Amino acid sequence: AQQTQIRSSVAESLRGIACQRLLPGTDGGLVLACEILISNTAIQNLIKEGKTTGLRNTMETGVKEGMCLMDNTVYGLWRDKKITAEVAHANITNRVLKAKIT
Repeated sequence: AQQTQIRSSVAESLRGIACQRLLPGTDGGLVLACEILISNTAIQNLIKEGKTTGLRNTMETGVKEGMCLMDNTVYGLWRDKKITAEVAHANITNRVLKAKIT
């Protein structure tokens, strides 16, 4: 019964979310892959309306604001030869990016 009020409170108080994953690097060490969501008007509106499926698209367009998706970060680590293709495949959910990894 209070979902609307709770979503509104979360949307107004949220500043950002950071998700970090340590992956085995090609040099034997660990490399950091991350996903960052920074609250802006679009993110707040999606949360208030309960349209969380739109967050991913908003994060993709929010790169200039400092947002990034885990899949893109992992793909970049593979492209820069910091992780193996196997590690990249295991940590990417986007079919298009997965298909680019050989």
